[in-house]
Amino acid sequence: MFAVIGLGNPGAAYEHNRHNVGFRVVDHLAERWGVSVRNARWNALTGKGIRDGVEVVLMKPQLFMNRSGLPVSMMLHDLNLSLEDVLVILDDAALPLGSLRLRKQGSSGGHNGLNDIIEVLDSDRIPRLRMGIGSSPTYLDLAEWVLSDFRKSEREIVETMLGRGADSVEEVINRGLDAAMAVVNTRTKEEDSEP
Repeated sequence: MFAVIGLGNPGAAYEHNRHNVGFRVVDHLAERWGVSVRNARWNALTGKGIRDGVEVVLMKPQLFMNRSGLPVSMMLHDLNLSLEDVLVILDDAALPLGSLRLRKQGSSGGHNGLNDIIEVLDSDRIPRLRMGIGSSPTYLDLAEWVLSDFRKSEREIVETMLGRGADSVEEVINRGLDAAMAVVNTRTKEEDSEP
């Protein structure tokens, strides 16, 4: 069994915020796989599907971003999953819009949702897919930026990024994290270096 955890804030007001790209990748996967992510369990919305012969749990924690750790901890405990069986998807304002970074472990990078998961699980060895939302302009603080919606001019890039995020999750499930990192991170470096 494998768990894909998209981070975001619950409620229609936050749906299209930069902070909610994790939720949106889970929605992309659910649509691709024909899975309903509506089961209320572990203070989260969840759904189960089969991908490449692997049972996959899709999860969207519903306690707001800075309390993401409890739902993740409850799910891991109940399903007897290890950290190697998890992939967390989150936004990253330090990455250019549209960029992806797949990592095995590391600090939260100041992301409140990932930080809470690290604190609750007492480990930074949490595989994660970081989705670039672009850096905040000088006139906005980071909190305002991540809670803002994408601009109309950015939406095509965002849709492409969400699709690539879903592709990256499928790479992890199909090929394993190390092989997926080689594909996802190399592709992103090549794209970042294009003129």
